[in-house]
Amino acid sequence: MRLATLCFLIKDNQVCLAMKKRGFGVGKWNGVGGKVAEGETIVGATSREAGEEIGVRVLPEELEYKASLRFYFNEKPEW
Repeated sequence: MRLATLCFLIKDNQVCLAMKKRGFGVGKWNGVGGKVAEGETIVGATSREAGEEIGVRVLPEELEYKASLRFYFNEKPEW
């Protein structure tokens, strides 16, 4: 199982979405996020990914945990 993050940035009742440019879900709108690196925390990865993907600095104390999801792809076990 791969550990990854997904962050929905909300301001003034609006949600910032990004277009997925490669990999799984390419061409779809989604929140920002990605894989958690070795030795990295979920919060650290979420903050880093927001900066890398859309240039937004998200401080760890600004993040609010909402859910944990598990996805299973029987046809693509490497996912």
